[in-house]
Amino acid sequence: MMAAVTAIMLAPTSSADSTGELKSAVEAKRGGCPALQSDPVLDAVAKRANLETQTYAAFAARFQPMEDPMPMLRQLSYPARKSKMLSGFGDAQQFADPLQKAVYGATLFGWDTIPDCSYTRYGADAVTETKSGNAFAVVVLVGD
Repeated sequence: MMAAVTAIMLAPTSSADSTGELKSAVEAKRGGCPALQSDPVLDAVAKRANLETQTYAAFAARFQPMEDPMPMLRQLSYPARKSKMLSGFGDAQQFADPLQKAVYGATLFGWDTIPDCSYTRYGADAVTETKSGNAFAVVVLVGD
């Protein structure tokens, strides 16, 4: 598991602009709480969750995608008392801008979690699949 996360962290990111848009949307919904601290380990967990979801959506997965990041965080010995994963999906056949819908979905799903000041760190990943045009967005929030 650690090798997979390390490989994902070291892989070149082709979705930098997409992820930046997602991070901006999360920061805008933070409210009166201190800013969330971006964490590269949590970015890698979000990227892994996105990859699992893409594989599942393509009917190529052997398992269901990650729903709770805490088991992976525990395997990595990552210090967290609580965690929450927010996901969004944009269908290219239904929406002109699937990435915008995926970002909107992830942030809408976190309407009560993102402004919770007990969450202090986060990671995010947003990507548009080249073959289908579908977009996937994941935010992983962690609190101490």
